[in-house]
Amino acid sequence: MSDKGRTLLAQHGHAQNRKAPGMSWVPWIMINGVRDQEAERHLVRVLCSRYLKPVPSQCAMYGFEPTEEI
Repeated sequence: MSDKGRTLLAQHGHAQNRKAPGMSWVPWIMINGVRDQEAERHLVRVLCSRYLKPVPSQCAMYGFEPTEEI
């Protein structure tokens, strides 16, 4: 790894520690600044059920009724 690569990796690690102190594995998903453990296991389901409004057609394969305009 280059010196620049090491520097960027270290900067990312420091920023990550400020946002999520105690983070011990990935994925460590935070939505709106809050860790969401359910999203760590079922990200698409969480997005389709809570955050994607209108619900896009891609969510249908996870059992959600699309509400987007065609």
